[in-house]
Amino acid sequence: MEGALRQGMRTVFQNDIVSVPMVRRAVIVAVVVGTILLAINQGDRILADGSVDVAKMLLTYMVPFCVSMYSAISATIRMRAECDQRMARLRETL
Repeated sequence: MEGALRQGMRTVFQNDIVSVPMVRRAVIVAVVVGTILLAINQGDRILADGSVDVAKMLLTYMVPFCVSMYSAISATIRMRAECDQRMARLRETL
């Protein structure tokens, strides 16, 4: 499994699957969704005594970032595979 993960990460970075706009979008999603989740999960504590659990706060922002990146990378890989298949079929007809 580790080998497959390592190969997948190599594929992602060598084939320019991750882009700056993709990361920027994931950061925006993380800030918006993370802030909403932080308010829901720890809002009462923040308002009561101003304290926050830093580890939980970081995870609250990291989860939407990771989900957004995973979705974008999966969509990019799927789109490229479909494009490659279409190109192969087109070449066969020529």
